[in-house]
Amino acid sequence: MQRLRALAWSIPVVTLAFIGCDGDAADSNGDAAVDSTESGDGDGTTGDGDGDTGDGDGDGDTGDGDTGDGDGDTGDGDGDTGDGDDPANAACDALANATPQLLVAATSAAEAATATVVPDGQVVYTVTLPEGAAGFVQLQIADWETTQAFFTTADIDYQITVESNSQVEQPREPAAACPNDGITDQRVFFPHWTPATIEFSATGPREVPLMIIQQQ
Repeated sequence: MQRLRALAWSIPVVTLAFIGCDGDAADSNGDAAVDSTESGDGDGTTGDGDGDTGDGDGDGDTGDGDTGDGDGDTGDGDGDTGDGDDPANAACDALANATPQLLVAATSAAEAATATVVPDGQVVYTVTLPEGAAGFVQLQIADWETTQAFFTTADIDYQITVESNSQVEQPREPAAACPNDGITDQRVFFPHWTPATIEFSATGPREVPLMIIQQQ
């Protein structure tokens, strides 16, 4: 019996290790084995590129490059082009809150200089038009090669002309800074400093909100 006990004590203890298991044990190269719950392994975890929120796979969450997520895309309300630049922001605010300057329109293009407006980022005009007839105002353009932003409401029809007919008009669109307020925004490039005539239609509202801002 004593000999058996001595033999048992002399047998070395063998420790078994499972190599490369799903847990935390090291693999045969000494590297950590992949944990099936980590990001990036296609197991449904956020941020691993397998279709989850916020991982750059085309959904609408911040940081993955999609429109509307506030990460610098056009038109998503985070201050980029299309959200409303400085003129549009100023016009939307002023047309809603500023006290307008009153101006009576001339009854002919030849007399437009009697009703003068100037580009100003803080001034809103209310132009009174004659009943049943077109009204005219003159825009003073002080510099060469400028772009002027014209803001009014969608129910107002107008035309802009200069003596040389050299103006370059962009399409008239809803103001990007307040697209649901019925305010329109039209940008017009004037290569010369000559005054421009704005002709308002003989039909439609006879009180016209108007703001013109020189685009910087």
